[in-house]
Amino acid sequence: PMQRSRSVLLTALACVALCDGFSSLPSAGVRARHKNGLLSTSCTRNQQLGLQSSDAMQHFSCSRRSILPLILAPFFSAPAFAEDELSFKDELAGSDGKAVDVSFVYPKSWRLERKPGKILITDERLDGCRDDPDKCDFGEIIARSIATGDNALVLVKNTDKEVSKLPFEFFKKSIFSRGGKFGAYGAPEDVKAVEDKTENGVRTLSVKWNTFTPGGSTLAKRSIVTAQTAGPDLYMLVVTSSANRYKTAEPTLRQVASSLGTARDGRAAKEEEVGGLRKSMFLKDNVERAQLEKARAAEGIQ
Repeated sequence: PMQRSRSVLLTALACVALCDGFSSLPSAGVRARHKNGLLSTSCTRNQQLGLQSSDAMQHFSCSRRSILPLILAPFFSAPAFAEDELSFKDELAGSDGKAVDVSFVYPKSWRLERKPGKILITDERLDGCRDDPDKCDFGEIIARSIATGDNALVLVKNTDKEVSKLPFEFFKKSIFSRGGKFGAYGAPEDVKAVEDKTENGVRTLSVKWNTFTPGGSTLAKRSIVTAQTAGPDLYMLVVTSSANRYKTAEPTLRQVASSLGTARDGRAAKEEEVGGLRKSMFLKDNVERAQLEKARAAEGIQ
């Protein structure tokens, strides 16, 4: 590391000295911007007077202040957690009983939690969780930050359509419905896609939505959803943060979301451990949630 730092410093100083040598030449301004959008520099291109265009000698005149960021940019533009990331990779069972290897990366400061059970979402399970969230039998794979609450959740849903042709309502019901992972205290509201694109078989959505606390307060959320098909199923990675910190967290959220990978080779899936139905340990809270949702419906709040 010491030798590398010394080499970088010597290179930067050499470029500054070289540019100083050209600073007296006539110039026409040309402004360049570093490709990562974070650093910019101003340089001027000079052409010696009295020469034909084919013989023109072009020079670049740059100030010390402008050249240093350009030289040092590659050493400071690495991904946010490239050296401090962890990865998840495991075999999941598809709806046809075939194995699919699913993987993604997440910051080292996050913690991976896994609840035994099937990850595959069905309409019957969504309806059952809607009627009694305390009896949901979903398995769960989630990586989350204890400090900020940012998290990445794996979901799987059977579909016979291409990922690019799925309506937004498919994602809304699978992820943001009363029976979905975020509906414990009422169906999320104001669910809107602000970005929706498909490239190379991978669909990416940016979603705004509101959720509820146990006390009925509203919290604004933002999620980035990456989805791709493997066999008859759609594999989704839902990466979420609060709306208040979304701007700060967005680069990390997008890096996590884009890391979703699936691989299927036709082998049979191993038998999954299923924990069965959860017993309701919070019956009182469940009744209160139902009463709150009924009151909201009576007031015309969807």
